[in-house]
Amino acid sequence: MIKTEIIGNIGVLTLARPWVHNALNFQMFKELKYYLEKWREDQDVKVIVLTGEGESFCSGGDLEEFSQLSKEEIADCFKQIKDILLALHQYPKPTVAALNGTAVGGGCELASACDFRLAHPAVQLGFVQIRLGITTGWGGANYLFKLLSRQKALELLLSGERISSIEAYKLGLIDKIFPTEDFLRHVLAWCRRFACQPLDAILLYKQTAQQADDPRFTLSQKITLEVERCLKVWGGQLGGPSLSAVNASFFTKKQEKVVGRV
Repeated sequence: MIKTEIIGNIGVLTLARPWVHNALNFQMFKELKYYLEKWREDQDVKVIVLTGEGESFCSGGDLEEFSQLSKEEIADCFKQIKDILLALHQYPKPTVAALNGTAVGGGCELASACDFRLAHPAVQLGFVQIRLGITTGWGGANYLFKLLSRQKALELLLSGERISSIEAYKLGLIDKIFPTEDFLRHVLAWCRRFACQPLDAILLYKQTAQQADDPRFTLSQKITLEVERCLKVWGGQLGGPSLSAVNASFFTKKQEKVVGRV
């Protein structure tokens, strides 16, 4: 249901039910939870990429399975799915939704829970739930309000319209557009800029990012915590390279660039 691969410190999770546009069923949610928990502690995985197999990213939940549940069972199911997406949103490592194809309904909720969303020009996105007489049920509306202005987010939710990845990029919902051909290769190359960095520093920056809009902390407290995080890795105390090594590397590269311009 979900195919996995680790490519150069990048963990790739591929939704693999292309015959139903990668609709998420119960088994996939279990596997998604399992691999997120497994890779959370894996020192070889620094970035998580979610993508789809075939021509779709994700069409949301598997309505055939969901329709067989009672209202009480659906409530319990949605709570579990909500928890998985929240764990994804709060994941300690960078998460990237690589939209290889159309993302609608719950597929948009899944993508919105990630740190970044990448797509190619042929991709379409849509929070289409309202056209089915329902609303987002996994937390997607809240993630969307964090990403876009209140007006733009509400417009997408109330209309249920599909928009192109180009339109989504202009809104700020999509972070980068890559060519359709060799799309995943472009995504992995983009992610390697993060995956080549020290894991300790990556984890600390994710903590800072998650705390940035937390109303429980004043700006002064947030900055104090930021300084404390820096002190944790100062001089490579958490296993990273020493500052002398970093400085030597930086100035060597700088000198190489200067020489190259002469």
